[in-house]
Amino acid sequence: HVISIGSNHELDDENNMVKLCPTCHRLLKRGSGTRDEQIKLIKKIFENEPKTLEFAKHFFDTDDYDVIVQKTFESLN
Repeated sequence: HVISIGSNHELDDENNMVKLCPTCHRLLKRGSGTRDEQIKLIKKIFENEPKTLEFAKHFFDTDDYDVIVQKTFESLN
């Protein structure tokens, strides 16, 4: 899940999922990578997965790319 689902089952949607290699998956765990590394990877995911970016725009109710990236980063667990 790009946007961590926690207890919000609305986020358990195929448009909120991407395949990641084990290294990238581990990097996105809170505290595993630096903020800059995680932000860079989130942006790369959105650039390569437009359906996931569209899902995030809808979920966060904004078209502001920087806000979407920041909120996605804040959702990491």
